[in-house]
Amino acid sequence: LSFLLITATDLETDHIHKILKPLPNYKKILKTYNQSFTYYIGVLGEYCLVHIQSDMGSVSRGGSLTSITHAIQDWQPKAVIMIGIAFGLFSDKQAIGDVLISEAIIPYDNKRVGEVETISRSPIPPSGSILLNRFKNIKDWSFKLPDGNDAKTIPGHILSGESLVDNLAFKKELIKKYPNAKGGEMEGAGVFAASSIYNKEWIIVKGICDYGENKGENKEAFQKLAIESATSLCLHAFSSRIAFKDLGFIPLDSHQVKKNQIIRK
Repeated sequence: LSFLLITATDLETDHIHKILKPLPNYKKILKTYNQSFTYYIGVLGEYCLVHIQSDMGSVSRGGSLTSITHAIQDWQPKAVIMIGIAFGLFSDKQAIGDVLISEAIIPYDNKRVGEVETISRSPIPPSGSILLNRFKNIKDWSFKLPDGNDAKTIPGHILSGESLVDNLAFKKELIKKYPNAKGGEMEGAGVFAASSIYNKEWIIVKGICDYGENKGENKEAFQKLAIESATSLCLHAFSSRIAFKDLGFIPLDSHQVKKNQIIRK
């Protein structure tokens, strides 16, 4: 298995499964289990992967930290990629459907709350250097937005916390404290923590579905557009047979996959 793919909502999972293909000699994506975790095994682009859906957030019982830790133990993937939806910060510079690519994660919940001021105590861990380089250097990807413009990729720092942000005042506070941030989500801190334990490269790739305020009546349509854009970018990235060789990714037809070769957990 080349990599672990993780999502956090049913919507994200549904769209991932629309673009996953079955392994050779199988008619559909494999579904298997281990303890309280469900895994899906399929093909994205040129590579075999295992997919797991976590709960929203990093630190709940089924959150990204626990889910990824168990998945790495069970499957030993070479890298971890989280795909999904996120909030942007700047409606004048970003469009719904643009894709955030994590240069680093800012776990903003880790802080010291004093009498006078609140001080962040979080590290700002960088994403995997190879994964980041490959995603930042995608130049020939195209995904049309409803207004006719192409979606953009936006590399940068991504906020990660347990709060579902839908409040202008809170968003402004985050921007003031973290001026380099481009957007935010809820699972990235767990992705970093679990991946770093096992020295795995990781990256977050999430489409912008709102701006952290007044999600409104178009919420579902915007979320659908955001995940379609993010999945399109990932499919494009992993359609290269050579881009990820330095991570040990092997194109699927370079090693025959036969029935029963995948060990069911």
